[in-house]
Amino acid sequence: MVIGLLLVPAVSLLALWAMSELDERTAESFWQTFIAANKEIDDRPSTVVYDPELKMLAVGRESGRLELWDPNQPGSRTAFQAHPWRTEFLAFGAKDGILLSNSRSGHPDRSDERGTRIWDARTGELLHALSDMIAPGPIAASLRPGIYLIADSDRLLIYDHAKRSLLRKALKFEGEVDALAVGAESDRIAVGTSDGLISIMRLVDQDGSPNLQISQQQPVSAEFRAQRIYALMFVDQDRLISASQAHRDKQAPQVIEWDANNLQPRRSYNITLQTVNWAGFTAGEPWLVLAGTYGKGKVELVDLNSGVAWRYRANSSHPRAALLPDLGIGLILQSGKARPIRYLAQERIWSEKQSQQTRVAED
Repeated sequence: MVIGLLLVPAVSLLALWAMSELDERTAESFWQTFIAANKEIDDRPSTVVYDPELKMLAVGRESGRLELWDPNQPGSRTAFQAHPWRTEFLAFGAKDGILLSNSRSGHPDRSDERGTRIWDARTGELLHALSDMIAPGPIAASLRPGIYLIADSDRLLIYDHAKRSLLRKALKFEGEVDALAVGAESDRIAVGTSDGLISIMRLVDQDGSPNLQISQQQPVSAEFRAQRIYALMFVDQDRLISASQAHRDKQAPQVIEWDANNLQPRRSYNITLQTVNWAGFTAGEPWLVLAGTYGKGKVELVDLNSGVAWRYRANSSHPRAALLPDLGIGLILQSGKARPIRYLAQERIWSEKQSQQTRVAED
């Protein structure tokens, strides 16, 4: 009887070890395949996003091409022309198994070229297209099944995927919508506009359809209203993160944590990038990804819990990066190449050192 009790944990540990080995081999096979596909490619990445629920990676390119990767099947890349020019904004809808893409680039006389495209997230099949948009921007899946938020210039639109149509009147802002976030643990929606304003709103039912209702607004900076907000993300129901930079060249980028209940700033993070041109995150991960320059091109990962920022070299001023936590790696996409980073291992190293002498470590 005692032997049996001892064997069960041993078998469990063996199974966990085998699973860990399998995950390690899968991760290595994937990033090697990914790096080989990006080698010497003459098509700079414009955006990238990973969905941990679907376990799919999407990469938008300057040419308008879109790539879909399943990291668990390293050779399963699907690539196609999503837009005539730069694919700039991506959002997965895991519950519907879809990917939405937007491009602000297009011929001024071709309104059909400027609009949201909705794709099957695994096959890349075009399911629907929205046209006659002005400057399509950020996209996000709401917590309501089949309901998506789509920015178009200074408007925020509601898209019902089941009906394949936009709903109700658009919500207008003073500035262009640059950032969009939906809380995973609440029905809060955060919007950042080009006039440096953060708005908190909710979807409410009106005449049988969802409608947007603003509850709070706050400038991201009292000193510089002309702020470009590159990203907003909810860490949890009480914490909202913003990444922004004033339009004036000499103003440093800012990463601020806000109380999501009253939009009061809680803390600012110590980052070192001199300029930011892109920001992103992976849902459920307490990390913010910044791309920009520190003399040369850099990617900076900000641990939103510890406050530590990890800085990585890049060979261009406009790199992009995505975090794949279930594989334990991140990917930095550069000009004509890509490389993996083991950011979770660095997090453990930092916690073991527990040094407060510097808040930035560079790879």
